[in-house]
Amino acid sequence: MLMGLDSGLRRNDVDWQRACKRGPARAAMDSRFRWKDGRKRFRTYRLPTKIKACLRGFHALYICHYKCTNNCITPTGGRRMDIRNMGVGVNGTLAKDTLDWTRKVLSACGPRLTGSEACTKSARMIQEDLALHCDSTASEEFTVHPASFLFFMKFFALSYLAALVLVFLGGVLIYPAALALTAGTVLSLTQFVFYRNLFDPLFKRKKAVNVMGVIEPSGPPRRQIIVSGHHDSPHEFLFLASRWQKWYALRITLGVFSYTAANALCLSWAGLRLVTGADPSWAGALAWGALAGAVFVVPLYFFHSKRGVPGAGDNLIACAMAARVAQIFGQAKKDGKNLLKNTRLVAASFDAEECGLRGARAFAQMHGQEMADLPTFVLNMDSIYSLDQLKFCKRSGGLYASSAIQVTSVG
Repeated sequence: MLMGLDSGLRRNDVDWQRACKRGPARAAMDSRFRWKDGRKRFRTYRLPTKIKACLRGFHALYICHYKCTNNCITPTGGRRMDIRNMGVGVNGTLAKDTLDWTRKVLSACGPRLTGSEACTKSARMIQEDLALHCDSTASEEFTVHPASFLFFMKFFALSYLAALVLVFLGGVLIYPAALALTAGTVLSLTQFVFYRNLFDPLFKRKKAVNVMGVIEPSGPPRRQIIVSGHHDSPHEFLFLASRWQKWYALRITLGVFSYTAANALCLSWAGLRLVTGADPSWAGALAWGALAGAVFVVPLYFFHSKRGVPGAGDNLIACAMAARVAQIFGQAKKDGKNLLKNTRLVAASFDAEECGLRGARAFAQMHGQEMADLPTFVLNMDSIYSLDQLKFCKRSGGLYASSAIQVTSVG
């Protein structure tokens, strides 16, 4: 399925470069869904083996380079998988339809920054597609402050320059210097690392929308599976669009390290001055060291532009894949062969993922009680580019996914 994406869509997709530099593309598969109940205790549900195998099979079917011969699929680098007994009508045109749908939405909407008309239009198109196959669909609006998520990059540069001047002046001015750097650290931790909304009111509010389609089982639902992606696209990362692209990770690391080190040393200086009433002996060395660090911190101001990128692989293709899963089960139900006995299937497309997972969080808040009452399992897909970089992540925490396994070992 990725052949068309590799040969066509990625040529003008800046986020392809970003995915290559940030590490292996991945699809997150949560084998456990944890949700706080009314007593703030975590309830944990393990994914039944049969459901897990079904999800792995369908996901491998969509994301692999394959050829369809005698009702069999041969994933690149994987084992031959017989689909004759899967109970669904899958053929070689399904992957092509998925890519064609992705191209259609890209042509109609283009880049889809959160809160833009293009992003809302793409959500409507996804809902219209889901309505063809699902028992019911819904769109859920929520408010978001998109600019708050990456603003810390600009604040890093500005506060560092201000602190640098104050450090060279020395004396009591070290206190506002330490305060400015600490404010930048708190901003980055709350908005970017821990996805908190502490500083959101300082930024412009916009409307975002999640869409979902639901296919009910033939019997009473005992569990539900959410297959999801996100339809918003990221900003253009200028660090990846320049001739210094291969130094992307190093530039980010040195910039953040220089800022953090300057913050820690300024706090130490301020603390010593409060205790002793004098500047430390290494104050001059800190000033010149901070000047050298400006080479790495100041460029963070230009980390991203105001423009959006097409976002074919990150992450419109995943929305198309979720819709095609709904198509398979929805068509089977229309044909009188409902494959879902006691499992409710939800195909969802979230907004504002590139702003700090805000769409998924809004969905969890709106459907929290429902997910607490009914065992819920999530197959979330992101950055689907090439099979050799694709992984299933059984759980995820913070910025990094853990317990990842290569998809070829599942096939």
